[in-house]
Amino acid sequence: MKYLAFALAMLLMMYPVSAIFTPMPVSVKITNEGVLSGYTVEQTNQRTGETVTLTTDDTGFVLYDWSNSRSGWMNGDNIKIEIMDCYTSGCTHTEAIKPSGAPIYWETDLSQDACPICPACPEDTTPYASCNSCCNMIQCPSCPDCPTCPTCPTCPTCPTCEECTGPVTVFDWMLGLVCALLGLPAGGVMLYYFNRKTNRWKQVTDERVADGTVKEEGN
Repeated sequence: MKYLAFALAMLLMMYPVSAIFTPMPVSVKITNEGVLSGYTVEQTNQRTGETVTLTTDDTGFVLYDWSNSRSGWMNGDNIKIEIMDCYTSGCTHTEAIKPSGAPIYWETDLSQDACPICPACPEDTTPYASCNSCCNMIQCPSCPDCPTCPTCPTCPTCPTCEECTGPVTVFDWMLGLVCALLGLPAGGVMLYYFNRKTNRWKQVTDERVADGTVKEEGN
């Protein structure tokens, strides 16, 4: 009983320690022409897949403490940083958390990687310090032309197939000839034979002609 109480006490002492993560700040500082606020920055823990989305402040700075994340962090975790407003690969940076737990800090110049966010300047000639930007002289790459989709092939219209009636027999030909001579539509004439076994009249059909029934019963 004494050992059980000691074990429970140790578990209670360890629980709050294991539930609290040491701070792990990951910060980014960008520089560029124009306004530095409003850039979207994503940080992803590549081990857990958890991603946080941040927006730079007026100084081009963002910070996220991964001890506040849902899954926390571990030594050796790779934190991927992406500046989403860029058009080159220079806006992506990946860095591993060091065993010392030192903060991660990445500073990058976007002048060759992202179009500047130009300030909205008043439409007059009064000089404004916030408008001393050469945004209007920077040529940002235009959006590439959308590829032309190939013309979808036109499927041929399936022909309307006539209902299969089987090969034309001599009997069919004779009935067609009789109908034509009498001016009747096809199928307008029916033939009968007298069945000597049953003393009844029976209709002549393709099947009865083909299997010899008419010849056998009519004799």
